[in-house]
Amino acid sequence: MVSVIVPVFRAEKTLERCVSCILAQDYGEFELILVDDGSDDGSSALCDWLGRADSRIRVSHGENRGAAGARNLGIELSAGEWICFVDSDDIIAPDYLSSLIRRAVDTGSEISVCAHVKCLESDIPAIGHTLQFFGEHPQKASS
Repeated sequence: MVSVIVPVFRAEKTLERCVSCILAQDYGEFELILVDDGSDDGSSALCDWLGRADSRIRVSHGENRGAAGARNLGIELSAGEWICFVDSDDIIAPDYLSSLIRRAVDTGSEISVCAHVKCLESDIPAIGHTLQFFGEHPQKASS
């Protein structure tokens, strides 16, 4: 099972779209942990509503500790063999989890990393970043 951890802070405008993408994964063995990091907008109530709507979603509320603190709390609450972090404004492809798990299993790896920026909707600005892992050749994410 994969524990998908989403830190939530002032994400009222993007969270529902993010959660919809996660729930639409073609890899069905996952739990979704929403960690409300002390949001002062409607994010907290939205997390609770989403948690009531789907049994795969667990919600935790806490004080504002920042994204890293929220991720660490999510890890403490997780039950999965694998951990996956998704930001509350991310939109992921339906095969996101299955691709990461398949690649890790096929290569005998303990970690699977991806980095890609692709703008799927015109209202979301695309930002390209240069990526470099372990001194390998840098790759430029296209916008």
